[in-house]
Amino acid sequence: MAEARARVRPWSALLLACTLSCGGDSPTAPADTELLAAPSQVVLTDSQTVDTVYLSAKPQGISLEWKLASKPDWLTVSPSSGTIRSDIVTITVSAPQLATMEPGQLFGRLEFIANGGTASVPVGAVVQPNPVVRLSSATVTIPETTDTARVTLTNAGRGALNWSATSSAAGLTSSPGSGTLATGASTVLTLVAKKGPMPVGTAKVNVTIKSNQRAGDVTLPVSIVVPAAPVATLSTARLVFPAGVTSRTLWLRNPGKGDLHWSATAPSGWGAVTPGSGTLTVGDSALLTVAVDRAAAGSTDVSGNLDIASDALNGPVSALVEVTSAAGLSLGLTVLDYRVVDAEYSASAGIIATVSDNPAKLTVIDVESGRTSSVALALPPGCVALEPDGRYAAVCHNGYMSYVNLLTMQVERTYAVTTDALDAVLPGNGWLYVFPRHDQWESIRNINLSTGVETRAGTIYAGALGRLNRAGTAIYVPTMGLSPSSVDKYSITNGVVQSLWSSPYWGEHSYGNLWLSEDGGRIYAASGEVFWTADVRGQDMSYAGALAGSGTVFGATDSRERGRAYVVSNDNSHGLRVYDTQYLAFRGVVPLPQFTGGSGPISAQGYFVFANPAGDRVYVLERADPSGGLAHDWGLAVLDAGALP
Repeated sequence: MAEARARVRPWSALLLACTLSCGGDSPTAPADTELLAAPSQVVLTDSQTVDTVYLSAKPQGISLEWKLASKPDWLTVSPSSGTIRSDIVTITVSAPQLATMEPGQLFGRLEFIANGGTASVPVGAVVQPNPVVRLSSATVTIPETTDTARVTLTNAGRGALNWSATSSAAGLTSSPGSGTLATGASTVLTLVAKKGPMPVGTAKVNVTIKSNQRAGDVTLPVSIVVPAAPVATLSTARLVFPAGVTSRTLWLRNPGKGDLHWSATAPSGWGAVTPGSGTLTVGDSALLTVAVDRAAAGSTDVSGNLDIASDALNGPVSALVEVTSAAGLSLGLTVLDYRVVDAEYSASAGIIATVSDNPAKLTVIDVESGRTSSVALALPPGCVALEPDGRYAAVCHNGYMSYVNLLTMQVERTYAVTTDALDAVLPGNGWLYVFPRHDQWESIRNINLSTGVETRAGTIYAGALGRLNRAGTAIYVPTMGLSPSSVDKYSITNGVVQSLWSSPYWGEHSYGNLWLSEDGGRIYAASGEVFWTADVRGQDMSYAGALAGSGTVFGATDSRERGRAYVVSNDNSHGLRVYDTQYLAFRGVVPLPQFTGGSGPISAQGYFVFANPAGDRVYVLERADPSGGLAHDWGLAVLDAGALP
């Protein structure tokens, strides 16, 4: 608190000063004369800087000469001297500088002397905080050429300004988003617009500055100009032509804004693509057919690129085209020379990615050609995640993540991650989402792949897993290790996860691990129960039935083409359970291929199951019964879907 106190001189000196100033001839007042001052005290504030003091003489009617002897420096007094006759003297007391002072309290006294006595009035002042928000611009525009704009926030008042900035739209944020400014201090707010979800045109958004200023909130109108920005994506990063195959298809999509004008070029000399050019409206797709001339390609394996040139915001895109004499995976069991820690399947690229810890490596099995390729890992893996198009894989370790280019089979970058990962999701949106293995209540690790920066968001229980929805816009996260269990849904449209809603049940159903159907319309739970998906809260994760007799499900998939669901579980049969997808009717159990040991056939348990989009193959990663004592006890079973119930 600021404080000022009046300095009062000894009364004898004051009286002498008055006598000298009034002149030595001044008459002396009667002995019973008094100088009176009212009120008993004066208190000024920054909103009331003027008050009045009254002087009078007793007995009434006597004449006194008076003078202001002392006052605080911050106070103005007018008049400062005069004569009291038969009336009351009015004195104006003011402190105009209070409006510019820092908050606090001031104290002092007004001392008056006269030839008939003395009088004093205590005075004080209270300066309340009065911070004021001042913005450098009344409106802000974020033009189409950038995603950011800046505005300066200043505390034009006095006292600490406590402020926070909130936006009326999720697509606009302020950095910093809150703070405290001293008197006269400023800060630059960087407004960042996420234009991806916004429609083409000019979006009107308000940023509200909430603060402790007396005038209340301040609204800053922001105009966000969203240009027409088409985006080109291919459904797969690679097309493999095994022996006997001369034609394959893939999709070109425009998930951006504005029309996409494109042209396609196949590998020169032995490849062709139809159609070769076109225009895609927003959200539209084109089915491209790539044909290869095997004779022109020669007898050896060759590769080239399908290149898409366009006016897309993300520039040109391409897919690897490979022609091989390999005939693909054979039906039956292929024994692996490693033990599987985790596995994922890219239906569009036709690959199964597995990770093992001894040796530590990532192995990619091309189910179309039957070829296998591997890349060594620096650390034992905890899990693997695949981009939907099969271009990249993320392998998580304890405290790290390896980002692997599957077209070159090279580890392109290693990221630090502040957890031991149990699971991860790699949607292809430039982010990786990592789920902790240990502890209790935890957060999802959101890794920006362009910068390596980690952001923690979302409250989950350690041991949770993530499942990407069909559209690639959200993640389902089942609670593991708690009863009752639930499922939470998070949006990933803005990069860092944002909570949407939870399953509509609490205790009525069980979940555990989850697998989504090929079309994304259903969720198969480890409990054997099945749920619908939707984009509407209340309808999403609603009950859709159960897989009779399934036991605890270890892996589930389905085939739209075949109309069947395939499940591996801990039921007594240890086989592949087959269900009708229309009503979830049980169709039967198919024994899994057995391993061969020294003492004869060894039964196996399935842990991962995948079905190809054509509907003619089912792939099961299975493990031999440990009692068989096999050194190589993991294998990939390939089943003819047409021969299944």
